[in-house]
Amino acid sequence: AIVVEPKVDGVAFSATYERGALVRVLTRGNGASGDDVTATARRIRSLPAQLAMRGPDGTANAIPDLIELRGEVYVSWAEFARLNHEREAEGDEPFAHPRNLAAGTLKQLAPEEPQVRALDVVFYNWGASEPADTAPESQRKFHEQARRWGLPVIDHIRVPNDADALWQAVQALGSERRSYAYPTDGAVAKVDAAALRRQLGESDAAPRWAMAYKFAAERATTRLRAITIQVGRTGRLTPVAKLEPVALAGSTVARASLHN
Repeated sequence: AIVVEPKVDGVAFSATYERGALVRVLTRGNGASGDDVTATARRIRSLPAQLAMRGPDGTANAIPDLIELRGEVYVSWAEFARLNHEREAEGDEPFAHPRNLAAGTLKQLAPEEPQVRALDVVFYNWGASEPADTAPESQRKFHEQARRWGLPVIDHIRVPNDADALWQAVQALGSERRSYAYPTDGAVAKVDAAALRRQLGESDAAPRWAMAYKFAAERATTRLRAITIQVGRTGRLTPVAKLEPVALAGSTVARASLHN
């Protein structure tokens, strides 16, 4: 069985829970070592400080002594639009992309900055688990267990039964992604069973049990109506394009900064 999931366009991170308590959050970095962003990450509203001891049905959850959970920090399209509206109203340059905003906010030295409230997380995989028999048996079991722990997980997953259906699932995610709350830049197909993943192993660059399909960057054509000059609080002048409104990447674009 293969599981196909949206590839969230944010900042990859690893969250370690010991006996259910969040103790460390690291960015992926170069794959071997990353930045410790625990202080900022603790302020993200959707990242639980404690795994839920009981599931929605009231039954007790198994809590590993240690588990490393992997996911993505992102800025939703709605939050991205709201923050850019605030910045433009104050005469500041708008943020270029939700991914850049997520990366900059997560690594900032002052976690009290207001942009922290714009961050969200979603989990899509796991790493180390102690004892070893507490690790999920499959990708679908991981989603099930993560929900019981109160963790946000990837939605819109598909389980195709052959290669043709897999490709159809990738294409479907590509056409649907404009309606998702978070930005996506591709789809990821993963072998479902953890035992088979261990047999397939990993290369130096990537796991042999997963394949990423990147979507082409979205483009749109519209008409330039005018260029105005925006004056910032410090006197900086920024040209701003006024456009015929056009749908792009899940939002309607009517203005664009020309600062670059």
